[in-house]
This record gives sequence, structure tokens and C-alpha cells, in this order.
Amino acid sequence: MTRQELLDEWLKRLEAPESVQFTGALADANGPGRCCLGHACEAYIALGGRLEVTRMSDAGLLETNKLGAVRAVLAYNGACMTLPETVADTLGLRDIAGEYSPTESQTESLANNNDSGLTLPEIARIIRARPRGLFKEEGEA
Repeated sequence: MTRQELLDEWLKRLEAPESVQFTGALADANGPGRCCLGHACEAYIALGGRLEVTRMSDAGLLETNKLGAVRAVLAYNGACMTLPETVADTLGLRDIAGEYSPTESQTESLANNNDSGLTLPEIARIIRARPRGLFKEEGEA
């Protein structure tokens, strides 16, 4: 798969009305919820990429929900909160959390955007805008 094919599939998933947003981890093991980065992992798999998907508890890793229950989450190649390197590299992202700089003095991340209340379509708009630092420059390793 090419970088552009993966980016297009990821954005399509983020903008799809049926996509379910999840917070605090990449993916809900008990339902269709995925954070914005979890949707990137699912797009990677849908296009033929290979990731080991494992079910794990978020106990000790993430905040418990308001009732204090521990959730079951999915990990992709062992990562449950940020992108696996292979997905970030294929997308051309500089960082596994999707860090970028909206201003000279500010750093933000797609992961934080997801968990702080932005919707998946709003995050897709950020990605489409290609903010400074989100993607590697052409030819950059």
C-alpha cells in the first residue's frame, strides 16, 4: 500500500458517519469504537497490512471509567495508546501520537485531540490541513 492509499482510507473512516469514536486507548475490544489513531490501524489492516491484534485490560494503563470499571482494549503490535511504528511510518507521520505544532509555541497531538473532545471529522480536518510537524517532509527518513 502507498502512503496516499493509507491516508485516503484513514480519512474516509474518520469522516464516515457510522464510525464510532473511542477515547483513552486505540480501540474498544468489546465494540466498534476506535480512537482516531485506532481507525488508522484498522485502515492499515483493511489495505493488507499485517498487525498483531491482541486483547488486553487497560488496568494500570488508563483511567478507569466513571464507575471504576476496567475496560478491555485492543493493542496493535503491542501498542494500545499510540500508533505502532509501522503504521506511523507508512502514513509518513513524524510521531506515533500524531504530534504537530499549530503555532510556534504550541505542541498538540491527534491522540490528545481525540481524548479532549474533538470529533473524528474535526480530527480529519486537522489532518487534511497538514499542520506543521504532523507529516515528514518529502525524502525525510
